[in-house]
Amino acid sequence: MTLLEIRSLSLANTGDGSVNDISLDIEPGEFFTLLGPAKCGASTLLRLIAGIRAPDKGSMVLEGVDQTAIAPAARNINMVFKNDALFPHMSVSQNIAFSLQMSDVAPAEIQKRVDEWLDRFALKGKEKHLPKSLSRIERKQVSLARALIKRPQILLLDDPFATLLATQREKMQSELVSMQRELGVSFIYVSQDPGEAMALSDRVAIFNRGKVE
Repeated sequence: MTLLEIRSLSLANTGDGSVNDISLDIEPGEFFTLLGPAKCGASTLLRLIAGIRAPDKGSMVLEGVDQTAIAPAARNINMVFKNDALFPHMSVSQNIAFSLQMSDVAPAEIQKRVDEWLDRFALKGKEKHLPKSLSRIERKQVSLARALIKRPQILLLDDPFATLLATQREKMQSELVSMQRELGVSFIYVSQDPGEAMALSDRVAIFNRGKVE
């Protein structure tokens, strides 16, 4: 059964490019990459799926439920941005826990899940640190933990490792694939690097000027 059905989705040009009559199916547990140059429309498509932008036309159906008019916070979809988008005034633990706190999860369960993600990324001892004191790779790890702690059905990743050094990218790519296979979450990933796309993905869609080539 298809997890996400995107049908005839369009949005006029934004800062990240337009989306022109896109139709795609995303399968459960799939690592799906949108590959294309800067401003090709792939990042715009992620923002439409997340609900950050509203389409001019078209629909997105997640497990039979039309998401098009659903508020971003009510969608079981999370996103990791290129620039991390961590809260600068919050500690590592507070950043990771944020989405669960907004969902009224019991404090004991929040702490349990935060501890699990701190262990996964070897961040124990840095839970009270602010983002500005972390390395680039640690900030990426906190971003991933914050996005996945709520156990979304789909995780959107907007070229998240573009700012890392080559060795750091390889480390995070390896961790990302292992994590995705273990959790069974569908990942939709934007990349400008064909090698990265082929190494990570189950399927790749080539994006150009708002269309899938």
